[in-house]
Amino acid sequence: MFQSRAFACAAVSVRYWRRRFHVPVCPLSGRPDRRAETRAFWLVHLLAFTAALIGALPGLAVAVEHAGGFGPLVRVLLSGDLFVLPPLFWLGGLAAAGVPMYFWAEAYANTFPGALCPRVPAVRAVWLGVVWGAGSAFLVNVLLRHALEPVRVVLSPLGAFFVAAPPGSQFLARLFDGGASVVEWALLFLAVCVGAPLVEELVFRRSFYAALRRRFCRQGLERGLSADAALRRAVRLATAWSAGVFALLHLPALLYLPIVVLTGVMLAHVYERTGRLRAPVVAHAVFNLYGVVLLVLASG
Repeated sequence: MFQSRAFACAAVSVRYWRRRFHVPVCPLSGRPDRRAETRAFWLVHLLAFTAALIGALPGLAVAVEHAGGFGPLVRVLLSGDLFVLPPLFWLGGLAAAGVPMYFWAEAYANTFPGALCPRVPAVRAVWLGVVWGAGSAFLVNVLLRHALEPVRVVLSPLGAFFVAAPPGSQFLARLFDGGASVVEWALLFLAVCVGAPLVEELVFRRSFYAALRRRFCRQGLERGLSADAALRRAVRLATAWSAGVFALLHLPALLYLPIVVLTGVMLAHVYERTGRLRAPVVAHAVFNLYGVVLLVLASG
C-alpha cells in the first residue's frame, strides 16, 4: 500500500518526470549521453502517445452523445466521415500529448540545441508570463480590435478573405450549436488554455525561434559583427520570422494579421527576456483564457 501511494505521488510530481527525462552531458565530450538520450526519446514519445489516447476519450464521449450512441458513431466513422468527431476530440489528445513533451523539453534544456539559458527565477518567469499575457490580451482584444473596426466595415464588401471569422470561432459555433455541456466547456478550456500553449510554444519558441536565433547569430559573427551586435540582430530577425510563421498558421483573414503578428512578437519577447519556456506558455495560456471567458459571457 505504501509503495503504491509513493508511486502515485511520484507520478504527479514535476521533479519525478524531470528526472525521468533528464539527459546527462558527458564531461569529456560535452555532448548528451547517447543511451540516456535514446531512452528519454522513446519514453517521452510513448507517454505522449498514451496521453493523447487518454486525452481524446472525453472528446470521444461527447461525440458518442451527439451521435446517439456508440454504434451509430462507429458506423459513420467506418464510412470515412471523421468530421463527426468534434474538434475537442483532436484538441484534447493534442493537449494531453503536449504535457510529457513539455517536461521533456524542460528537463532537456541544458542540452537542447539553441535553448536559452534561464535569466530569471522560475516563479518570476510565471508572473511575467501572467502580466504579459493579460496585458497583450487587453491590448489586442480591446484596443486593437476597436481600432480595426472601421477598416473591417470598409473591407467587408470585398469578401471573406479580408474579414472572415477565425476558423476556431466557426468550429465552436457548430460544436456549441444549441448549447454546450459542462464537459464540453471543460474540454475547451483544457485544449485552448493547456494544450495549445504547450504544443505551440514547444514548436514556435523552443524549436523554431531558438533555431533561427542560433542561425542568425552565427551569420552575424561570420560577417564580422561583435558578439553583442550579432546577438541583437539575431533576436530581431528570429522574432520577426517566428512571429510571421506563427501568424500565417493562425491567419483567419488579412484584417487580423496585425493582431496575430503582435501576439507572436510578444511571446518571442517573453521567451527571450526570461530564458524559460514556462513564461511564454503561461502568457499564451492567459491570452487564450481571455478569449474563452469572452466566449462564455457571450454564450450566457
